[in-house]
Amino acid sequence: MLISACGAATIAAPVATQGAAATAIAINKQDIVDIVWQGLAKLAWSVVAPTLGGGVWINPNITDHEFDLGKANQLLEEAGYTLGSDGLREKDGVKLEMHLQSDANWIEYARTADLMKDWFGQIGLKVMPEAVDPDRLTELTIGVGDYDLVIWDWRADPDPDFILSIFTTEQFVVGGWSDSGYANSEYDIVGQWAQGNLGLSWSSGKPVSKILISKLGNTLLLVTLGQVFSMENSHSGA
Repeated sequence: MLISACGAATIAAPVATQGAAATAIAINKQDIVDIVWQGLAKLAWSVVAPTLGGGVWINPNITDHEFDLGKANQLLEEAGYTLGSDGLREKDGVKLEMHLQSDANWIEYARTADLMKDWFGQIGLKVMPEAVDPDRLTELTIGVGDYDLVIWDWRADPDPDFILSIFTTEQFVVGGWSDSGYANSEYDIVGQWAQGNLGLSWSSGKPVSKILISKLGNTLLLVTLGQVFSMENSHSGA
């Protein structure tokens, strides 16, 4: 989770829909804000920070995934993942085990991963946290998708044009920007228009940005963990 006023820390999970839904609601974001960040972060569900433009870009009708370990267990049961005597779920002989990687430059990521290990363990999912060099994470994610679960972050400009363009399908290539592999043809159509029209004025961008943010907010493969405040000091010498 980055130290930025308009950054978003996300967890990307390339897993089946019900499994992704289970992991999404098995994350206690309030604990992440309170325990990891000691209140220096805000609850969030969007990669676009609510502070941008005073919140004009955000769609207030989208609600976040609520923390519910009981429902997460139910979803996995319905998806055919049975709980074994070892406390792990499995399906078709394959145990539910995943690597949980994060940027080694941030101790807060490691602390977040430890919390997730406990929550996921309570739904029968074994995760193995690993702090990874950020250059290596880039090699594993962008245009490749060679990972299970990744905690990372984005820093956004005041205008959400760039941060929203990251999630178009064309950006999931080596040398591109997409680390999540999110692909949605409807999002692409709106996004292609937005890239050419956002920035003409804030008012012209709001309706489009709200459509794109809504689509990202409804996906289960990209979960925003929080918005972290900037902590920068300035000093003027004599």
